[in-house]
Amino acid sequence: MTNEVKNAKNKYNNYLNFVKIGAEMDKIKRNIILLILELMFLCSNVDIAYADMIEFYKSSIAQIDKVNFYNLTTKNGLSNNIITDIYQDSLGYIWIGTEDGLNQYNGNIVTEYNYESNDGSSLTSTCITSINEDNHGNIWVGTDAGLNIINRTDYKVTRIEENEDTNAMLSDYSITSIYRDSNDTMWVGTTNGLNRYDEEKNKFIKYYSDGTNRSITNNYITDIDEDENGYLWISTIDRLSIIDLDNYNIYNNENRYNNHVYIYQMDKDNEGNIWTASKNGIIKISSRNYELGDYNIDVGENLNKDITKVLCDRKGSVWFASSSGLIKYIPSNNTTKLYQSEISTSNHLLSNSIRCLYEDRNGTLWIGTNNGISILNVRQQFSNKINNILRKNEIHVSSITSFLQDSENDLWIGTEQNGVIYFNIDENKMIRFSYNENDENSLSSNSIKYITQGKPGVIIISTDKGMNKIDKETGKIIKYGVEKETLNPFNQGLKMINDGQDVWIATEGGLYRSSNNTYEYENYKENFIENGIENYKVFDIYQDDDDENILWLAGGSGGGLIKFHKTKGVIKNYLSSPEDDSLSYESINCIQGDREGNLWIGTESGLNKFNIKEEAFVKYCEKDGLGSDYINSIIIDNNEDIWLGTSKGLSKFILSENRFINFTEVDGIYGDQFNKRASYKTKEGQLLFGTTKGVVSFNPNDIEKVISKEDKVILDKVFINSDLYTIKGENVELKYNENNISIQYFIPDYTRIEGITYLYKMDGVNSEWISGNRDGYANYTMLKPGNYTFRVKASNSDGSLTEESSIRFVIKEPFWKSNLAYCTYISIAVILILFFIQRVKILKSLVDKQTKEINSQMEENKKLYERNIRNEKFKNDYFVNLSHELRTPINVILSIVQLINSLEASGSMNKEKALKYIDVIKKNSNNLLNIINDIIDSSKIESGAYKINKQENIDIVYLVEETALNMSNYINNKGIDLIIDPEIEEMPICCDPKEIERCVINLIGNAVKFTESGGKIKILIKENDNNVSISIVDTGFGISKDDQEFIFKRFEQGKGFNSTQVSSSGIGLTLVKYIVELHGGQVVLESELNKGSTFTIILPIS
Repeated sequence: MTNEVKNAKNKYNNYLNFVKIGAEMDKIKRNIILLILELMFLCSNVDIAYADMIEFYKSSIAQIDKVNFYNLTTKNGLSNNIITDIYQDSLGYIWIGTEDGLNQYNGNIVTEYNYESNDGSSLTSTCITSINEDNHGNIWVGTDAGLNIINRTDYKVTRIEENEDTNAMLSDYSITSIYRDSNDTMWVGTTNGLNRYDEEKNKFIKYYSDGTNRSITNNYITDIDEDENGYLWISTIDRLSIIDLDNYNIYNNENRYNNHVYIYQMDKDNEGNIWTASKNGIIKISSRNYELGDYNIDVGENLNKDITKVLCDRKGSVWFASSSGLIKYIPSNNTTKLYQSEISTSNHLLSNSIRCLYEDRNGTLWIGTNNGISILNVRQQFSNKINNILRKNEIHVSSITSFLQDSENDLWIGTEQNGVIYFNIDENKMIRFSYNENDENSLSSNSIKYITQGKPGVIIISTDKGMNKIDKETGKIIKYGVEKETLNPFNQGLKMINDGQDVWIATEGGLYRSSNNTYEYENYKENFIENGIENYKVFDIYQDDDDENILWLAGGSGGGLIKFHKTKGVIKNYLSSPEDDSLSYESINCIQGDREGNLWIGTESGLNKFNIKEEAFVKYCEKDGLGSDYINSIIIDNNEDIWLGTSKGLSKFILSENRFINFTEVDGIYGDQFNKRASYKTKEGQLLFGTTKGVVSFNPNDIEKVISKEDKVILDKVFINSDLYTIKGENVELKYNENNISIQYFIPDYTRIEGITYLYKMDGVNSEWISGNRDGYANYTMLKPGNYTFRVKASNSDGSLTEESSIRFVIKEPFWKSNLAYCTYISIAVILILFFIQRVKILKSLVDKQTKEINSQMEENKKLYERNIRNEKFKNDYFVNLSHELRTPINVILSIVQLINSLEASGSMNKEKALKYIDVIKKNSNNLLNIINDIIDSSKIESGAYKINKQENIDIVYLVEETALNMSNYINNKGIDLIIDPEIEEMPICCDPKEIERCVINLIGNAVKFTESGGKIKILIKENDNNVSISIVDTGFGISKDDQEFIFKRFEQGKGFNSTQVSSSGIGLTLVKYIVELHGGQVVLESELNKGSTFTIILPIS
């Protein structure tokens, strides 16, 4: 044990040698800073510093070397934290068995498989016991209640459980182990026998223990493995058995392995040796002669007996797991390392109770515990020894803000909450300076902002509550609080540089200059505002390498990169813009310069390279391989490589190769969140970075190039409209409505979980590469029919990009957009065009025809309108005259009545006069009655209610002659000659004599009206075939051609008529025409203006 302690201490001393200062810092700068404060320092009392004296840590039973674990628990999506088995399949997925479900993990997301009651497509049980893969890529999953096979193509589960067919049954359904041998035969171990799957016969061959040396030693199988000679090793709870894979013969040498009882697990190392963990301890079986060798690994008696898991990694180390921690054993030098859980630290081993171990194909170690999975990248190259020392001395989490290597090569580390840590190299001790309210000789605050050196042996500390000076020799601390106005800029200081004459201080209150001679300071706030920089905050300063008068300042929003002349003030500031040749973001966190005349500018949105001579910017961001766009600190190493502390880890930019390499906690760095401007390069070229958890320290020359075995991104799962799609080739053909595509991608390199950058694009959608999301999915919705190619690539461990992976999608046009459909559409269109052309011609002719008809109708309507106007006028005149005709007989009657009354009153009334007057009254009453009857009959005609009463054998000649003769006196009194000239003597017909008489009277009366005195009226009667015609011929005014068509319509007369002469016969012609038509005859008019008219009634004889 003493030698091991010495070895550990010697190793640590070797580590401390890296901080030996081989080159001097700029003594002038430090001395000038001290001159500003020297007078005040001299006034302070000398006291012992308040500090903790802490010894360096020592190794115990096993050498402790703290490394970082990446932890995976239910918080990350696991179904359960109690891990039972881990396996990586041929595609690179990690399958994780737990006591409550199976998990498929690809570094991005977790997919769960579990038991569901009443669901035959789910697993047979929640408790997973073993996982393996067959030669078809199907995943075999053992549970405590049966075997399950997950199909590689569609991920559907096939159960093999107790109700299966007898030939397919296993020896037992409590599975303990599953193994695929070199012949691709699947073996299944259970708690009651061993099973070999015969794929050709699709059944299991069962092996049981029968107590002989030709059977397995026990039916309870614990593990299965194969050696390099083609023998299958079966471990049970009672020794080992061997099966020859050529003939399946079983060898069971009880005497040889009699003491090797209850084997938990076994594994084969690089030399073919079998390592077993059993109740009797760790035993190695030689591959040369199968001899046993007991190993008492120096991890303590309790741990040695508690080892239940063993794993031989590819580098020759053997890992052992127990309920008390993880042990790494290196047989080549017989050394061990113990890893145990420390809940107080981050990135720790989750639990000391380890359930399983697995090494993936990239050499990453997966440790399954009862509290989740801890993933260890065994190739971690970053030292955590400073953090180990801090943790050993109860400083578990410390956010680091600043560093200083003083002139005596001692290291000073400023923290955000734990004061200042001082490493004294010569005396091999660590001292912590902190704040103590009860001790005057303590720091002003534990929150350290900046550390610099004054004169040799004097360290200046800037805290959030004032300046402090520490005398290294005496341990004396002098404090200057914030109330000291002259020291105000130092209290705010974020970065200080001394050019020999002045100290320049970057603060959130602006840029300050403090003279080394006068101890006065000047603020350049007004100068900033005068030059249009309203935000005068300055976060970092860089002295131009070629011009000692130029400072480059890191400004805030609106400030950007500021070029500042020490005497002239602000010269120019560079801001961000949409143009490529501009700053990516105006708020700058840090600045560094290289030897090529470039400034490297870290912002919250990417890295910028600014060529001072050409004033040209080049921007770098995540899609270029940068780990994070949020840059907090920059250091340029001696090889001119750029190291960047970001919000997501550490990035190295190899300028000569123009590529990034990213490191995260999985690579061993202590904390992914780097603090602003907390970076330092020692004289030996060692780099120090401060994170929110501790210190990242390393020599850039010691960081080896890590080559990943994974050179291509896996495209395994495609979801179409949210449903898993089975990929059957390089091309995926889809229907027009299968246009929502989600593509899952991942690279199975678990050495860099959360440190992998993906770039993808879809040809036909994206022209530029897109930085992938954390979930490992690319989603495209509502894609139009066409050809698309999805492309994806990832950054390798060395920063280079992997080979491009791609998959082609063809979204077909809908059937109504197919070529056949378009031909049909064209044909239909041609037919429709021809039809429409013909239709247009037809419509045009119809339109022309209708136009003519409309014009004709309009002309007729015009005439009708004019006629209606005339008729309305005639109606008015007619009713006026009709009212006069009605009034005339009424007035005559009334006058006769008045005359009779007058005669009676005078007594001169006699009988003769009375009869005369009564006759006048009677005559006028008859006239009045006739007018009223004509009006009534006219209304009946319009309503269709007018009736006639025909009689047989009516002599029409006699009827007409008698009617005419009865009117002869009336006609002669008018001075008109009446001539009756029948050509026949008699003619019996069927008619209504009264109505025919009425027609004749109307026509004769009408002729009398329009024939002047001296004229003639002739009555002619003729027989024509079966008709008899009665003509009334006058020599009156006559009727024009235009008026003849209206003459028989009610209330109408020709315009040649004198409307003032209208009598009751004004509607007589309408009655005549209607009555004659009721007899089956017709009325014919022949007339000529000024020559007279002839109205002829034609009646049928029979």
